[in-house]
Amino acid sequence: MVAQQKKNGWFFNKNIIDEINSVPEEKVEKEEFAKAAPTLKMVADNTISDSPDKQVEEIKELKRLIFEKEQVLQKYKKDMTVQNQQLTKENENYRQSVLRMGEEKAQNRRQIQDLEAEIQRARQEIQRLKNSQELEELRQQLDETLDENKQLKASVEHLATVEQELEGIHEEHKALVSQQKDEEVQRLEKVNQLEEQIEDLLAEINEKEEQYSHLDQVILEKDQTIEQILEGQGGQANEDQLEEVSELKEQLAYLEAENAELKQEAVATQLEIGEVLISARKQANRMVEKSKMDAHRIIEEAKKELALINEQAKEISEEVSESRHSVMALYEEMQTRVEILAQGKIQEEAAKNESDDSEN
Repeated sequence: MVAQQKKNGWFFNKNIIDEINSVPEEKVEKEEFAKAAPTLKMVADNTISDSPDKQVEEIKELKRLIFEKEQVLQKYKKDMTVQNQQLTKENENYRQSVLRMGEEKAQNRRQIQDLEAEIQRARQEIQRLKNSQELEELRQQLDETLDENKQLKASVEHLATVEQELEGIHEEHKALVSQQKDEEVQRLEKVNQLEEQIEDLLAEINEKEEQYSHLDQVILEKDQTIEQILEGQGGQANEDQLEEVSELKEQLAYLEAENAELKQEAVATQLEIGEVLISARKQANRMVEKSKMDAHRIIEEAKKELALINEQAKEISEEVSESRHSVMALYEEMQTRVEILAQGKIQEEAAKNESDDSEN
C-alpha cells in the first residue's frame, strides 16, 4: 500500500513538472478547484485544510522558480560556450605566434651560421693581407662585427626565453579551462541534487494529501453511519446502539485528530520545499556570478600577457633585423675592401714582374 502511494506520489510530481507547462493557468485553477471542492464538502467545519487557490499559487510559484533556474542555467551554459570559444581562439593565436617565432629563430640561426662562415673567410683574407695598411682598421671592424654577432645571439636567446614564457602561459590557460569545466560539472551535480530533494518533498506532500483525503472519506462514512443508526431508530436508541454510536464518535474524533496532524505535516513539508528552492536559487546565483568573475579575470589576464609578449617579440624582431642589416653592410664593406687590397697587391706584383723583366 505504501509503495503504491509513493509511486502515485512520483507520478503526481511528474505531472506537476511535465503537464503544468502545457495547460493554461486558468484551466489549472478550474481543475484544481474542481478536485478540491468535494473534499471541502466532506471535511467538518473545525478541520484544518488548504484552499485550492493557495495550492494553485504554490504550484505556480514552484513552476516559476524552476523556470527561472532553468533560464539561469541556460544563460550560464551559453556564456561559458562563448568564453570557451574566445579562449580557444586566443590559444590558436598563441600557437601561431610560437610558430612564427620558431621560424624567425631558425632563420636567424641560419643567418648567424652564414655570417660566421663569412667572418671566417674574411679572417683568412685578413691573414693573407696582414701586411697591408688597412689591416688594423679591418681588425677593428671585425671586432665590432663580433660584438654585434654576440648581441644578435643574445637576442635569439631572449627570444627563446619569451617562447618558453608563452608556452607556460598556454599551459596555464589550459589548466584554468580544465578547472573551470570541473567546477561547472560540480555545480550541475549540486543543482541535480537539489532537484532530487524537491522531487522527494513533492512526493511526500502527495502521499500525505492522499492520506488525509482517505481519512476525510472515512470520517464522512462514519458520520453517515451514525446518522443512519440514529435515523433508523427514529431518534431513540437502545443501550447497544448508543454504545456503538459512542464508539463511532470516538473513532471519528481520533480520525479527525489524525487528519489534522497529517495536514500540519503537509504544511511543514511545503515550507521546507520553499526553503530548499530559495537556497537553491541563491546558491545558483552565487555560482553563476563567481563563474562570470573568474572567466572575466582569466580573459583579462590572458589579454595582458598576450599584449606584453607581442610587444617583446616585436622589439626582438626589430633588434634582430637591425643587427642583420648592420652585419650584412659591414660584411659587404669588408669584402669590397679586401677585393680592393687584393687587386692592389696583384697590380704591385704585376708591376714588379714587369720591372724584373725589363732589367733582365
